[in-house]
Amino acid sequence: MAGIDGNQKAIKWIVRGAGFVGALTLVFGSVMPVIWPSTAPLTTASFDAALAEFLKQLGGALFISAIVANLFDRIRAIRDGKSALVGLIEREGIENVFPNSRDSSFTQFLVELIASAGREIRMVGLGHSYLYSNNAVIEALRNRLTAEAHLQLTVVFGSPGNAGLTARVNEEAVAAQGEGLEYDADWPTRFRQHVNSHLLHDLQPKVRNRVKIGSTGFCPMMMVINVDDTYLFAPYGAPKQRGGQSPWICCKRQGRNGHYVPFLSEFCDEAVDAIQETT
Repeated sequence: MAGIDGNQKAIKWIVRGAGFVGALTLVFGSVMPVIWPSTAPLTTASFDAALAEFLKQLGGALFISAIVANLFDRIRAIRDGKSALVGLIEREGIENVFPNSRDSSFTQFLVELIASAGREIRMVGLGHSYLYSNNAVIEALRNRLTAEAHLQLTVVFGSPGNAGLTARVNEEAVAAQGEGLEYDADWPTRFRQHVNSHLLHDLQPKVRNRVKIGSTGFCPMMMVINVDDTYLFAPYGAPKQRGGQSPWICCKRQGRNGHYVPFLSEFCDEAVDAIQETT
């Protein structure tokens, strides 16, 4: 690989050198009639004229060839860069990016994704604000659980007693106070109670038995939604940045070459295994 890179660099320098020589030759051929006019030729008037024309043609050809070669090299670099980017996206299975959970495209995508679920849905996060503020998603979950008899749903919250979540709440409270804003420090409990009551309301016992809502033993540092082989994830930001502001990335399992899906899958596994209390 190093040898190929070295050859490519050498070719680039040769092309640049040819372009420089071509430019000088073109200029020299153009100024020859001025320096050595027909009344005082360098050799003979006819030979000087022929030589000047030859130098202009040669210099122009070298100069134009160098420009074209550099242009093609730039195009190739752009093409290779795009190919590498496309390869990366395909390898990681990245299918979409959403600005935040408040965006209508996110809600529509998530509702349609839930409607196609066949095996399991896992949701991991501190408070799941996208469930608290969006009844359409909760209704989609309820409808799919009723329609698909084998579907398992697990919703994992951060535990209000966890030191990491407590620290996060305190940081957000300080940030809100600095902005002169009101802050409800009880949101971890309130969000979970809201999801419990709205998601489980009037579900048949056989459906309710396939739903697990609980608190994990560690403090999740990101939100993850896993629907069969598809994963959506979003990071938590600074204390001034609420979960509803986080951008979401959607990726799908693509063989064994990607890195995101295995990591997210293990994250969900760990969160579910660490559940301490369930509803």
